[in-house]
Parts: sequence; C-alpha cells; structure tokens
Amino acid sequence: AVGARRLRAPLRERASAWLDAERLGAADDESTPRGEDDDSETAAPYLCAHWRRGDFSTAMCDVSLAAAHEPDAEHRTRDEHCWQSLAYSAARLRSVAGARGLRVAVIATDATQAERAALRAAVDAVALDGATLALRFYAPPETNGTVAAALEEQHVCALAAHCLLNERSSFSQRIYLQRRRAVGGSDHSSWW
Repeated sequence: AVGARRLRAPLRERASAWLDAERLGAADDESTPRGEDDDSETAAPYLCAHWRRGDFSTAMCDVSLAAAHEPDAEHRTRDEHCWQSLAYSAARLRSVAGARGLRVAVIATDATQAERAALRAAVDAVALDGATLALRFYAPPETNGTVAAALEEQHVCALAAHCLLNERSSFSQRIYLQRRRAVGGSDHSSWW
C-alpha cells in the first residue's frame, strides 16, 4: 500500500499540473489561483467522460446473443451503456454537460486519434442552444494501455464537476468510488 501511494503522488501531481495548464478546476474549487499572465480569476468546472473504445468495441458489449455466430461485427447489436456510437456519444455528452451548465468535457479514453477527431466533429454537429462544448483529451493515444495514464485520468475525472461513466468498466467504477469517498458517500455521476 505504501508503494502504491508513492506511485500515485507524482501521477496526481502531473494530472493536477495538466488541469492548471488547461485552466480547468476541481468541482468545488471556485477560487483556484492562476498564473500571472492569466486574465481569468477561476478555473472552469468540467465534465469528465469515460469513453471506452478498444476491447469494448468487440465482444465486451455485444448483446446480440442470437447473432453471436455472425462473423460481421457490424451486424451485431451493442449495448449503448457499454460501447457508445458516435451519434449517441455526442448527444449524451451535450445533454449531460448542458443540463449542468458545463462547457468543457475532458474525455478519458483509449480511442485512436481518428476516433477522437470523429467524436469532436460529432459533438460540434449537435446543436444545444447555440452553446459550445469544448472537448479535451487528457492522455495522447500513444499512452493507451499504460497504468500511469489510466491513474492520471482517474484523478482528473475524480476532480470533475460531474462525470459520465461506463457502468461495465472497472476504470469507471474506480472513478465512481473515488468520487463517493471524496464527497462523503454520495456521488451523482451519470452513466452512459
């Protein structure tokens, strides 16, 4: 346990430094001081969404048991709460952020660069009262699968004003538990 705490401390410091650089603040941190060159007085609250791709795009979320023998994965039905289509992802991100007045979404994901660009385009295409929703991706695609990136992303999500989590993912469950512990037992995260 002591070794794990030593490992988490520098990872949390890197994640916190990234939040400062992006001018994003923790959920209850309305007076985070910024650098001397910064015009803003406070950090912006943000939505953090766990948008799982990779292994979740194949067998993990397949709910079409009758078609399990179907070799063409595109004809299978996927559980949107587990693996989200671009259209569903964009609409849900806009809906959850809009309901909470959030204008920035940090996406914790193992998506490729192409998937990230497609999500950004899909979110931009969904109109919501003319408001913009800026997407930020914490970890670059080349760090996908590293323990350090995963722990840092969990820390970034744990500090968010609100989270959109994947009910089938242990990564999301860990964020949910961190948030519950931080707020004394009640967390009102949303689920895909």
